[in-house]
Amino acid sequence: MWSKILYGLLIIFILVACGSKNQTSENKTLTSDNHTTGLIGEWTINSRYGLLCNACPIINFNNNNTAVLKFPNNRTENYRWQITLDTLTLISNSFTPTSSTIPYFMNFKYQMTYKPEKNFLELKLTHIKEKTYLLRCWHK
Repeated sequence: MWSKILYGLLIIFILVACGSKNQTSENKTLTSDNHTTGLIGEWTINSRYGLLCNACPIINFNNNNTAVLKFPNNRTENYRWQITLDTLTLISNSFTPTSSTIPYFMNFKYQMTYKPEKNFLELKLTHIKEKTYLLRCWHK
């Protein structure tokens, strides 16, 4: 009886271990908890709306649901963030938007799609109107 249980657990372990190795180059569907832990850290924004950045801003997502966006000229914007399923909500804490001060992330809700690459983790943030940001985290 015990040998059958141990054999079954061994089979399950092998299947789970082999299945996770095959996901390294595909998009992953993650739970909210995995999205949250995967998001924490420093990300370089490589493109915005399909245009590559030549001086890329960096956003640092913190454990306390805050984020700081730092531009190459050292200007910063502060955000609060929240994840529900695969949607990231970013709300600017820096200022109240006016016609002359519009936050970098101004649409607030973005669908999240992670794509592991060899040397970095890529995160695609897509707004409903197809406005897309590509972020890369080099130490994940």
